[in-house]
Amino acid sequence: MWQRLQTLYLGIGLALIIPLFFCTFITYADVTAAGDPVTEILRYRLMRLPLYAILMVLILILQIATLLGFKARMVQMWLAIFTALNLLGLQAVIVFDIVSFIKAAGDIEYHISYVTAVFPAVVSILDFLASKNIMLDEAMVQSASRLRSARRRK
Repeated sequence: MWQRLQTLYLGIGLALIIPLFFCTFITYADVTAAGDPVTEILRYRLMRLPLYAILMVLILILQIATLLGFKARMVQMWLAIFTALNLLGLQAVIVFDIVSFIKAAGDIEYHISYVTAVFPAVVSILDFLASKNIMLDEAMVQSASRLRSARRRK
């Protein structure tokens, strides 16, 4: 299982998705009525709670299913593509939230974690590369099967 390059891509992708449940998204100082700054930390799973939670859990389940589906290569390829498209959707939501927060922030001090904000795009690229390698692996198996069947007929 782990000797294939596509499994390595999918494993790295899974390792990049899991930290999104724990990483901070935006840290900003909010001034209370008394004038004291209170630091607010927004995490990915807390921003727009239903949307982020549903997308991240769905992507995590799909990534695990794709990683473990190595016996059915065509299903694994389609799962990798579907997961990559869902990751692009999550990336679009993250970019939208960053842009809308920057516009609404005004003069408050904030820090956005741009490193973790690009994790879905990186994992999406890894999933597309994995699906390409799965397709090439399946083509190699099919051609070897045709050669064996042609040799048996002679």
